[in-house]
Parts: sequence; C-alpha cells; structure tokens
Amino acid sequence: MSVPQVFSLSNPWFLYLLAFLLSCAVAGVARLAGGPGRGAVLAGSGISIGFLGAWLALYGMPAGLPRSLFEQLPFIALAGCILGLLIDAFSLRKGARTAALVVCAILAAWTALRWPLSWSWPLALKGGLLLAAWVCLLLRLDSRPYNEPVAPVMLLMAALALAAMAWMVGQAGWMRLGGLAAAATAGVLVWAWAIGLSFSAAALLGGGGLVMGIAQALGLAQIISPFALAVLLLIFFADGTAQRLVLGSGLLRRLFQPLGLALVCLFPIALALAVAYVAAEMRL
Repeated sequence: MSVPQVFSLSNPWFLYLLAFLLSCAVAGVARLAGGPGRGAVLAGSGISIGFLGAWLALYGMPAGLPRSLFEQLPFIALAGCILGLLIDAFSLRKGARTAALVVCAILAAWTALRWPLSWSWPLALKGGLLLAAWVCLLLRLDSRPYNEPVAPVMLLMAALALAAMAWMVGQAGWMRLGGLAAAATAGVLVWAWAIGLSFSAAALLGGGGLVMGIAQALGLAQIISPFALAVLLLIFFADGTAQRLVLGSGLLRRLFQPLGLALVCLFPIALALAVAYVAAEMRL
C-alpha cells in the first residue's frame, strides 16, 4: 500500500491513524514547547483534538446543536477539554478541584437526559446511576498519580472495551467511535509512558468525558446492557492489583508496569463482554 493510499479515507485504518497522530503531535509539541508546567497542561488536549480531527474527517462540521447522544460526542470532547484547561489554569486546591469535577459530572448527566426540569422516580433513578458512573470515572482517574501512565492506560482499555462491545452487537459506527477514542488516548499515552507526562484535567474531562459519553449513549439507547457497562467501571480500580505484580524495579518496572496494568484490565473487560453477550442473547 502506497503512502497516498495509507492517508486516504478508503483505508479503513486511516481515521484511527489520524486520531493517534494528531493526539501524539499536539501532546508532544505542547509539552516540548511549554515545558513541564504549562506544556503538560496543554498536552492533555491532545485526546480531544485527535478525536475531533478524525470526527471532522469522517462526518464534517456539525450542522447545528446536537440532537442525539451520537451527535453530542464531539461537543463533549470539546467542552471537556476547555473546562479541563480552565480547571488547570486556576490551579484549584484538591477540594475545589473535586467539587469542580462533580459539577461537571452533574452537567454531563443532566445533558445526557436532555435537560429535564421536572422529575419522576424512574428518571431520578436513571439520573442517579448515570451521575454515579460519571463521578466514579472522573474522581478515580483524577486520584491516580499524575506523573505515571496509569490513568491513560485505564482510559485506553475502557475505550477498547466499548469498541469491542459495539462490534459484538453489530454496531459498526459505535465500534469506530470507541476505536477513535482509544487511538486518541494512545497518542497521549505515548508521551506519558516515555517522559512521565502528567494526566491533566484537559485529558481527564476531554478523554474521560469522551469515553463516558460513548458508554452512556450505548446504555441509554439500550444498545449495550447497563449491567455490562457498570462492570467496565472495575477497569478504573485495576491499578491496585497491577501494583502487586512482580515486574522488576527501577527502569524495568517503569517500562513494564503499563503492560501489567493493561493485562489486569482484561479481566473486567472479559467479564463485561460476557455480561453483554448474555444480555443480548436473552433479549432475543
């Protein structure tokens, strides 16, 4: 395959390559130009920019405000990135930062439910579970060590799991979006793994919001069982088990710890896929 063919929409892998290269380039340039402070903060926007670049290449500019959960995804990536940059710009203390993330989670859950102004018990239950998932994902990722590739590895594995679930139920469009989120996350992960790039709020709300946006869309549209999606949250607790693996010390541990964490993440992914499969079969 020639170079022009590789960078062509006719190549099924082009969009994933585009998302990865954009994310990696943005993160790398921002970090190298801005240094360990401002550069690391701006580098986190690579996930959102990588995904948005691939989205625009595939679907073009949005015609207007989003009318479906599918159309909300680029807005979630963009809004999450901007809010994350603002949070990092103000250097919020731990308590204020946590409060800001919870507010973002509330707004995200409310938006997913189409901004209801009245409530009922079913709506309250759905909103409560959705909010709990958002808070769990954001706060858990935010509590991981900033200078280790723990958060991006878990986020990458969650995106790949969503892509696998969508493929399993024959949803090629959603599978592609999960893959693009994974590719964009991998672009930032390269730098986090190589030089210890910190996981900024822009990466957290842009990347984490994107993955959660895909998950909530699959669940609310009843494409994937909510029980299977809930199991995926175990991915964000896998680092405790991974730390107990004997992977050497020093540089050797730094090189292989992300791989060990990815392997541990495969266990909740396998369980979630099994639950999703059983739920899909029972629906038939």
